[in-house]
Amino acid sequence: MNRNLRWPKAALLIVLALVLMRSLVPRVSRAEDCGQLKLSLRPDEAALPLHAPVFAALEIHNEGSSPASVDLGKNFKGNLRLAFDLPDGRTEDGPPHSSPPDGAFVPGVVVVRGGATHTRQLVLNEWQDFASTGAYRVRLRIGQSPQFCTREPLSAAAVVEMTARDEPRLTGICNRLAADAKSLSATAKAAAEGLSYAGDDACLAALIEVLKGDGRSRSWALKGLARIGSKDAAAAVAREWHRFDEFDRGEAMMAFISSGKGDELRAAVASMEPKQPKPP
Repeated sequence: MNRNLRWPKAALLIVLALVLMRSLVPRVSRAEDCGQLKLSLRPDEAALPLHAPVFAALEIHNEGSSPASVDLGKNFKGNLRLAFDLPDGRTEDGPPHSSPPDGAFVPGVVVVRGGATHTRQLVLNEWQDFASTGAYRVRLRIGQSPQFCTREPLSAAAVVEMTARDEPRLTGICNRLAADAKSLSATAKAAAEGLSYAGDDACLAALIEVLKGDGRSRSWALKGLARIGSKDAAAAVAREWHRFDEFDRGEAMMAFISSGKGDELRAAVASMEPKQPKPP
């Protein structure tokens, strides 16, 4: 066999996995099954201090007796559309979810058994900054996907109240998220992602704790520290620079550049370099 025609083993496994997933996803043949799907959006907390991550559970209820398939889009977010009624009376549409630059994504088809509920944890900060105090009305819609149950859009709404900044409470929230992000729980990834949106000095220690852990949540910690962007945040990354590989270093630099704090990180890394002895 020509070696150039042989697929890498990893690529072959990915293709086989996708084929298997597609074969396991049932198509719903009866329109009445689709009509039994209902959405709800349930914030983890009704009121949060400014700069706190905002979590909400997206629940897809199947009130029928037969399984129903729903396509949530790439990475289970691509078909989600969110709009926000802001405290000042304006309405903003959240940006659509974008896949990573390498184009890799996870197919977002879920199957909900009859009488069951499928739940996904969302970090609403991905779509809205929540930068002001007051009530935010969140409206979520799943875009149409005719081959699945979203022949007509499914929608849900919820309200989140942002209160004045409360440093002790914010620190406690971030410490709990850091402990979860470092665990092996099913919610570790969502906790790390949420923590990355807490761009507040009150969460600096929690982000540093995650940064010092293993590599599973490192990219989220880097994004969170870049959002804070202070000298202390940059110094925390610089102190770990010797442990980073080239990928980590590139990711750290891009995160700080995207936050407009690239110079702070460059200066912090330069300050950690060993001083060269003066020539005699």
